[in-house]
Amino acid sequence: PKIGHILNALLEEMLDEPSRNTPEYLEQRARELAALGEEELKRLGDAGKQKREQIEQESIKEIRGKYFVE
Repeated sequence: PKIGHILNALLEEMLDEPSRNTPEYLEQRARELAALGEEELKRLGDAGKQKREQIEQESIKEIRGKYFVE
């Protein structure tokens, strides 16, 4: 689960600030996140997961509106 939390936290950061999506930044930030406590990492990972789900829902809503599908 720790790696999943790290990936979700990184995803949230990339969604908020796409310019951070570089190998150097991602490697450095992944190390920083790995050093965090389990609770803090879980909190950040859950926030990233929620952000991803929110964006997916907005995308689906937009597509449905475009094609007049309910």
